[in-house]
Amino acid sequence: MRPHPPIVFAVVIAAIVTTPTSAMEYWIAPDGNDRAAGTSRQRAWVSPSRGQPTRIREGYKAGDMQLRVLSTEGFLDAGRIIVAGEQRAYTSKSGEAFELTEPLSRDFGGLEYVNDATILGGDSFEPGDVISLVGGEYVDRPLHFCKSGREGKPITYRSAPGEKAVLVSRVYNVAPIKRLGSWKKDSTQHVVFKALGIDNHTDGRHGAAGLELYGIAHVLIEDCDIDISGRDINGDNNGIVISRASDVVVDRCRIRSRQANGILVRGSSDVLIRNSVIYESFNGIQVAKGHFPTHVDVKNCTIYAVNTHGAVNAESPGSIDVENCIIAQAPTAQTPALRGTGSGDFNCVWHVPTPYGPDWNGSPQGAPGQHDIFVDPQFISLDPGTPYFLCIPHDSPAAQGGRKGSHMGAFAPVAWPIKPQGKDFDVRDFGAVGDGVSDDLPAIREAIAEAKAAGGGRILFPPSDNPYLVSDTIHVDADHIHLIGPGATLKLKPGAGRMDLLRVGVCVDAARSGPVEPVIEHVTVEGFTLDGSYRSQL
Repeated sequence: MRPHPPIVFAVVIAAIVTTPTSAMEYWIAPDGNDRAAGTSRQRAWVSPSRGQPTRIREGYKAGDMQLRVLSTEGFLDAGRIIVAGEQRAYTSKSGEAFELTEPLSRDFGGLEYVNDATILGGDSFEPGDVISLVGGEYVDRPLHFCKSGREGKPITYRSAPGEKAVLVSRVYNVAPIKRLGSWKKDSTQHVVFKALGIDNHTDGRHGAAGLELYGIAHVLIEDCDIDISGRDINGDNNGIVISRASDVVVDRCRIRSRQANGILVRGSSDVLIRNSVIYESFNGIQVAKGHFPTHVDVKNCTIYAVNTHGAVNAESPGSIDVENCIIAQAPTAQTPALRGTGSGDFNCVWHVPTPYGPDWNGSPQGAPGQHDIFVDPQFISLDPGTPYFLCIPHDSPAAQGGRKGSHMGAFAPVAWPIKPQGKDFDVRDFGAVGDGVSDDLPAIREAIAEAKAAGGGRILFPPSDNPYLVSDTIHVDADHIHLIGPGATLKLKPGAGRMDLLRVGVCVDAARSGPVEPVIEHVTVEGFTLDGSYRSQL
């Protein structure tokens, strides 16, 4: 706890003289040390949970030598703790318990705070404090938080300016970010998560979400990139879970949950999701049924390629309102893209077999909003690896299709990127002969590699009476590559076996693959005769 100014008493007026405590910045780094002060980049901690209190699990009985808690993340392997003013040393810890050298003197109920006595004066962060995470990966080092800020002075967890910190969980049921506590007894309030990456690609049943936010209020999740793609047949590993919460804003985030919901909201009020991309998820946004009605507002979001269910689903007694959004590539005809007890208008709905389900916009059969449009939004790129992913150009129908002429979707319209001019690369200059005998694959691969290094180009195959033979697949793995071959034949070399003659794309880890895996764009194959027949290999 930081020192406070003294109390000054006067004869006539007794006044407490106070000076606002200055906010502090603390630092976390992949190469940090939890025994450091945490007050600068050079003295950074290594654990994102460092400085956080934990909480007693079910309760503690005086005399017990083991103190069971919700988590020991961020605490030293051996050290000192403080509980309601009582300090005790501990010799070791497990994931959920401290082994004390001396028992505490009295009973404690569940959820009592437990602080590290060796840092921050035995307390924790103060309102207004900023915890900056240096760029890099924090593997199996989750952020468990429970300390509240206050209005106008939130506690902020962010990537260091200009850097990207990524919290990676390799344990399927451990959330990279999780609130410690119980929604029934208290809440954590006035917290900001900014510009953080959150990843978990591990398979397992009943997996954890990317962010598990139970019992929170006045929380902002901003500019975060969440990718949860492990296989979970139970569908529990949602991108974000917001439960028993109020006044939560998700802004300018990118969310993918390949086996569950992008965002699941339950028993919450005043939830706003805006300016965000949700893609390749079972449901884009799910408002789950429960004892308490939930309401969610969704504004200017792009929900793309939901791979099993719909873009939005609201279960009674919950509700959702969707406005100025782009809903595209919802492939299933059995499940409507927009369904349940929701409403919406000024949305662009494209490439969706069944746009609306029963009860949408108060219609028994489901009905569109008066100003919904059903046209191609003309995404500039479908490659999640580019900065133009799901951006729209100025001439898109969605550029001014929103309320009061505003744009639809997560991003304001942008100019089309300038296409590279590209050079010509003649495969003969790299050794190809096209004589129907030689293997021309090495020369073709070299020409493609040169064009790739140049940012794109035309690979020229001059006309030849004999085919250009290749002993393996021609692989185009870069944008703006154009294979030009009028009068030329590409043919598998005898003995090559059954394989693709030509492949366009990139290979990705199986756990991350899906309908929106990285793609190659702006590729042309023109003028060839292609002979990939296995039986024609003489």
